Amino acid sequence: MIENKAVDSNSPGQVKVADPDEIADGRSKVINLAGRSVALFRIKNQYFAIANACLHRGGPLGEGEVRNYEVTCPWHVEGVFVEL
Repeated sequence: MIENKAVDSNSPGQVKVADPDEIADGRSKVINLAGRSVALFRIKNQYFAIANACLHRGGPLGEGEVRNYEVTCPWHVEGVFVEL
């Protein structure tokens, strides 16, 4: 379930955007958070969130192919690492 509100009053800035099992491993989900398109990724049971636009052409990263910790922009096949 997508919820775009604070989890509770004691945790400002935290927002529930998906249930833990909602995104399959190696897959993504695009959400709207505070007016911004964000791509959520589940990779090896870890969760990552990045802007849903590549820096090169603004391609939809949430639609890209995921390999290890890299997502490939579907528009021009440039890779972006979701983990630092």
